[in-house]
Parts: sequence; C-alpha cells; structure tokens
Amino acid sequence: MPVDVRAFTCKAGRDLWVIDVAMPLPQRPFSSVAHVATECIAIADRTAELFADESALIERAAVKRREQFSSGRVAAHRLFARLSGEPLPVLRGEGRAPRWPAGWIGSISHGAQYALAALASLAHVGGVGVDVEARGRLTAKMLRLIMTPGEVARANGDLDRALVVFSAKESLYKALQPRVGGFIGFHDVEVDVDHSEFRARYRGQRDLSAAVAACRGYALCGDDAVATLVVLPAEGAPL
Repeated sequence: MPVDVRAFTCKAGRDLWVIDVAMPLPQRPFSSVAHVATECIAIADRTAELFADESALIERAAVKRREQFSSGRVAAHRLFARLSGEPLPVLRGEGRAPRWPAGWIGSISHGAQYALAALASLAHVGGVGVDVEARGRLTAKMLRLIMTPGEVARANGDLDRALVVFSAKESLYKALQPRVGGFIGFHDVEVDVDHSEFRARYRGQRDLSAAVAACRGYALCGDDAVATLVVLPAEGAPL
C-alpha cells in the first residue's frame, strides 16, 4: 500500500519543527513530485544483485562500502525497472560519481541505514539530487561551518531544521554539478525552507543565480532520518 508522504513532512512552527509521526522513511519518498521517481531501501549486502561491471568497481572495497554501494545501485535498478521496464547498470563516472545511462539523470545517497536513489528522464529534468542524513548527526558547533548567518538565525537552535538545510545543500550540489560543474560551497547558497519545500538563493561569485533559483526542493522527515530532493528542470521544460 502506498504511504501518504504528507505524514512524514516537517511542519514549520514559529520557532521549531515537529515530526508528525514516529515512522521510518517510506519506500517511495517524494512520490508527488512530477517526472522524478525515487526508491528508498535498507542498507545491506546486496552485491549478489549487482551487474558484473558494477561488482568489479567494489571488488576490493571494505564491507561497509560494499553494502552502501550495492544498496544504492539496487535502488537505482528498481527505478529503471519501474520506468523503462528493465534494470540497467550504473557505473562510475568522473570524480567517482554515478554514470547514468544515456537519456537518464539520477542521484544516490546513503545515510541512517538507508540507500536512497532518484531517477528522471533528461527529456523533462536537467538535474536531480537526493540526500539522506541521520537525525542527530549535527551539533551546534557545526552550524556556522555549513550555514549562512540568515540560516542560523532561522533555525534558532533547532538541529533538525539545521539538518534539513544541510541536506538541502547536498542535494542542490548534486542536482547542479552535472550541468554547471565546479565547486559550490556551503556558504555560496542560502536555503529557505517552508514546510516540506525549500528554495535556494546563490550568494557566490559564479554566474549561477538563475540555475539555483530554477531548482525546486523538497524535504521529508522520519523518526530517524531527514531526506531531501532537488529537481532542476530541463531547459524549456519547466516543472
């Protein structure tokens, strides 16, 4: 039975957020977002389900890395089976990032014992990024390293809200990097979260204001993790 994603959204109060229900992340988070499919599974050793070329990439990897890699790839396989009718391998590209088959764009993240993957057709989406983070991983001392003064003020000491901002920036970077390349620092963008959605504004020195403003962001909270999704529309095909 499909899970009602609204049950997992972070609701903004005046000074803090509350988690609606104590439940794990759903198997298909962000299911209401157009043109993007997602799959969320538990991290486990799934190397037996990999394609041979994928297995070769982690032949000498440590156990934890094999579990993360294989789970992320299996989540991606399920998305290809759902959208195209058959699973496809996801190999390794520049900078060790996933190399998606022609005509597709995607993103993979691991955290809080979850592997989360997103997939979309390049006919509709120019970039996609996902991120999943364990709740409780941030400390107050870390906030000014990853957040702008405005973001710190809006979080008002709420580490769950700060974690959503951190995760949003991770997803934003993944969505933008294949198109714009280069480095985007934590302080180069400012994220403003409104309930289960967020937008970002570019503050850096590169000509990225339009690309960042075009991105659409979505946030989701479970009892043990926060997940975010960022979608950059394809040129001429706004979402």
